[in-house]
Amino acid sequence: MATVAWTDTSALRPSDRVQRLKARLDRRLRASGHRILSDPQEARVLAEAIRRAYEATEGEPTILRRARVLTEYARSCPASAHSDELLVGNQTFNPLHGPAWTQADREALPGLGWAMTAAHIVHDYESMLLHGIADHRQAIQRRLARARGDEAVNLRAFAEALEAFATFVDRHAAMTPRLADVIGPLIEGPPQTFHQALQLVWFVQVFLHVENPGVAISFGRFDRYLWPFLEADLEAGRIDLQDAFDLACAFLLKCCVPIRKGCSR
Repeated sequence: MATVAWTDTSALRPSDRVQRLKARLDRRLRASGHRILSDPQEARVLAEAIRRAYEATEGEPTILRRARVLTEYARSCPASAHSDELLVGNQTFNPLHGPAWTQADREALPGLGWAMTAAHIVHDYESMLLHGIADHRQAIQRRLARARGDEAVNLRAFAEALEAFATFVDRHAAMTPRLADVIGPLIEGPPQTFHQALQLVWFVQVFLHVENPGVAISFGRFDRYLWPFLEADLEAGRIDLQDAFDLACAFLLKCCVPIRKGCSR
């Protein structure tokens, strides 16, 4: 693949669409009385999914019970998009209320330092981009066919989690038809465009947080594993730099939703 020549991007500015997306997010952040955005309906759907999963799997290994939560959520999660959105999938299922920190907790936290795991977790996004959901599901099934004991239990959980993820993606494709050409192909194969790659990375990020809403997960070397898709699109003339800039802006605005008030500025 030829290398795209270096181009000065300093003149790029957010499009009207991106400005509207940003203004909408700013309004939501200002209206929220909390440091993160949370949709009560989505939080309720997740809570109900957890309840159903744990009731149905009483006595089973914990890893299988947690995988069932993903299945239940994927089948029932809200999947909608604002008319200007270029990427879909919401991470607003975090409950806003939980146990308060004790004074002892507050005093101990600064000393934990690097013992804390928040933002120190990086998943293999590149593997998902290169191989896609279907190939990963097939690989798990091949391993499961010869696995025994704890390994088989773990692989059963992995298989259910990947099936749930495929359901999650398919649900968004069905409920946001204007983006079906971007989302639909991701169920059966790896992404072929920069837009599809960004969407898949975001889907992975959201679904990881369904399993554990309270953890911070880094994107890792986002630039390295997404560049081949952007380079190919630019070389083929499928998008221009303004299109790519708008997609990147839309992605970063998505990332602002679960973080804190004011980050979109």
